[in-house]
Amino acid sequence: MKYVVILLLLCVAVVAWAAARKGGNEKFPSLEVEDFEAYLLHHENAIVLDVRTKAEYDDGHLIGAKLIDVNSSDFMVEALRTLPQDRPIAVYCRSGRRSAKAADMLVEAGWRVVNLKGGYMAWTAKEKPIEK
Repeated sequence: MKYVVILLLLCVAVVAWAAARKGGNEKFPSLEVEDFEAYLLHHENAIVLDVRTKAEYDDGHLIGAKLIDVNSSDFMVEALRTLPQDRPIAVYCRSGRRSAKAADMLVEAGWRVVNLKGGYMAWTAKEKPIEK
């Protein structure tokens, strides 16, 4: 019996660890920089979506990123108008909070979405390529 309890606790710990590593969200994964970059390499048709402000975007953004400000009142209208639902969305913001909000809305509307954990700050800290 003692071993069954230990095994059960170990299973719970592994599941909790996996959820935390994934980002803890069941709707979409939040990927570390290296995993996000690998995702983009393996999903060439993915749309890279920057959900920051235009000023932030103009200061630098991931190569080929499309801009739709998540705090704009017409965020979902613009997303529905311009983002094909048959392509995955790789979303990011400055630190990961706004992009998680955007990812949640996009998933609810039917898109497949991954989020960049740590956002643009994490991307640039790893000296990954950007454009201005």
